[in-house]
Amino acid sequence: VNMASAAPSASGSITLLEWNPHWKTSKDFGEHVTSDIKNWLTEYHVDFATIIEFTNLGDTTTVGENHVPWSDAKYKMIDSGATCSSDKTSILYDSTKWTPSSDVLKGCLANNDRPWIATTFTESASGKEIVVVGSHFSHTAGCEQLLKAPIAKLGGGKDGSKGVVFMADTNNDRAYETSKLANNMGLGDIGDLQKSDSFKSCCSDSGMPYQYDRIISTIGSQGTTSYPYGNKGMESLPAWFPDTDYRDEMHLPVVLTVQNA
Repeated sequence: VNMASAAPSASGSITLLEWNPHWKTSKDFGEHVTSDIKNWLTEYHVDFATIIEFTNLGDTTTVGENHVPWSDAKYKMIDSGATCSSDKTSILYDSTKWTPSSDVLKGCLANNDRPWIATTFTESASGKEIVVVGSHFSHTAGCEQLLKAPIAKLGGGKDGSKGVVFMADTNNDRAYETSKLANNMGLGDIGDLQKSDSFKSCCSDSGMPYQYDRIISTIGSQGTTSYPYGNKGMESLPAWFPDTDYRDEMHLPVVLTVQNA
């Protein structure tokens, strides 16, 4: 099911957001990028988000560890920091519902580039633990195999006791199937998982021909995909994004809500 907006999440559901605004858009239009993220967190009642190449509003290249770059008592952030040079991956989470409960594992999927983050969170109400993974893939097919070991180390995957949610700019087009990604990360058969629907999400400088941005959940059922800007390629770019002579690689965001999680 595809939706342009989402109703408040029901009890027992989990909502996941993934977006790569790209570093240049984040820097040149930081106020708009930050405002849209803040609005989506509230509108979709997001539990976890992976934001890629999200820079601060000035010249800095990171928003720091465990805080968001605005005053917020609800959402906190775990950032890849200097793990992979200047490339950034950040996990935002609803701290009123979830608490980090393991070491934060970090690494690079390419030589000092393309960061990933994996860590465990515990739900305050139920005590349930899940593994949350966010990543910016390289353009090398199969790099997701490097995530299998850290996911297993945290107790996730088909042989583990914890569910896994995965949000990434995979830099792999539709021909590289989500089922292959899932298997290579040790998450199990795609028929047993929830995933976001494929759509042309990349990139603004090339007409949006690529279906890169994906979300997978090993928990829950009845997954529903939503598109904060829409899913019609270049037509879905926001009004604030310049329509002439601006070369950047901004992606379109995607949201997955799963029930019975």
